[in-house]
Amino acid sequence: MQDPYDFDSSGYDRRSHSGGGCLNVLAFLVILIGIFVGICKFYNVSPTNTLWHYAEESQQSDNSGSEEVYPMPSVPVDESIGDDDNSRHSPAISQEELEERITGHMEGTGDITDESQAGYYCYNLLEDDSKTVYREVLDSLVNWKEREISTVDADELNTIYNYVMSDHPEIFYTNGVHYTQKSINGTVTAIYVKGQYTMTQDDAAQYQARLLSAIQTILATVPGYVDGTTTDDFTKIKYLYDYIVSNTDYVEGADENQNIISVLLNHRSVCNGYAKTLQYLSQLMGIPAILVSGTAEGGPHAWNAILMDGGWYQIDVTFGESNVSSQKTDLSFINYAYLGLTNKEMYVNHTVDNNIPVPDCTATQDNYFVYTNTYFSSSDISPIGELARSAQAAGENMIQFRTADSYTMDVIIDKLFTQHLIYNYLSNINSCTYVLNAAQNTLIILF
Repeated sequence: MQDPYDFDSSGYDRRSHSGGGCLNVLAFLVILIGIFVGICKFYNVSPTNTLWHYAEESQQSDNSGSEEVYPMPSVPVDESIGDDDNSRHSPAISQEELEERITGHMEGTGDITDESQAGYYCYNLLEDDSKTVYREVLDSLVNWKEREISTVDADELNTIYNYVMSDHPEIFYTNGVHYTQKSINGTVTAIYVKGQYTMTQDDAAQYQARLLSAIQTILATVPGYVDGTTTDDFTKIKYLYDYIVSNTDYVEGADENQNIISVLLNHRSVCNGYAKTLQYLSQLMGIPAILVSGTAEGGPHAWNAILMDGGWYQIDVTFGESNVSSQKTDLSFINYAYLGLTNKEMYVNHTVDNNIPVPDCTATQDNYFVYTNTYFSSSDISPIGELARSAQAAGENMIQFRTADSYTMDVIIDKLFTQHLIYNYLSNINSCTYVLNAAQNTLIILF
């Protein structure tokens, strides 16, 4: 009889299996009951940036008169980012150059020009006139000042403000913008904007200094980045994916959990912090990355689309954090089921908001399982068994792989566990646990 199983909220089938009667019934039940898989966490509240409206009306040609002030919330921001610059390999850089590069990017130093913004995804969705407004809004936010912008259309301002925030996850110190409309005889003649800040400028500068140090340390160890070698994008993105998962705890209600501070400094975040951090670190390396918002498994969620080695892929770094616990073990590991998916594959259990168009993700060569040769289209278990044998010989205690479809996976599971054939490949192992993600046809075997 096949082992009993259940599903967690993320759609994972988690089972424990003992081989050939090697464990007594009591021991088997202890292992089975003790297993809990905490996989695929998602955050609980959608991020919302706010547009605050101030109106100034005048009946006089000199634009003087009384001012009326009132708040007006905007629609929730759809956070999305990209970079169309495909030149992703550069000469080796020194630590001083690395620091200067990060500082300039984070603090917005230098002129905000069309050239400086040309690599950003949302910026490139705009026409030239709207791009001018985008740069003006960005200038107001990063330089902490009120200024006039080149539109009198509040709806356009709302869209552009959300685009700016979507393109710039390094702006962690604001959650909205104030705007003042000045009008003559009922006709709006000018709009002035200034940021709605969540901290003082001094506090933001202190965070930026700490973030600079943390980011410099991370990027200095990314394979091929500092030394300028031509390591492929997949290797670099996987390194960032692994770093974020390994160094961040998923904690609802964590401080600053909607921005990069929560991951890079506090190491406690939710999905918006996870995804913004992957987005930002990718941007710093010149690898285009978009932050996608929507829902997953019934709740609000955020993840990424990234351009790796010439193709767009969807990536959910939050879902990479996995844990299996029992009375005998408490094992955390990195799950790659959501590293490098097509739109079709991601949308099996993710739904995008569609407020900002997501690139067409159809490439497959940088899918984790395709890249690592752990994608199987046949139900022949011998390559999977040899994969497990090699992992055990190397001192590892788990493997993970993907199949072409659910039927192939079902046959493989039947052979490995119902027929106990997994034990033909493992030495001195009496039981093992497997975690099935039916939505993505991936299986993790722990032994």
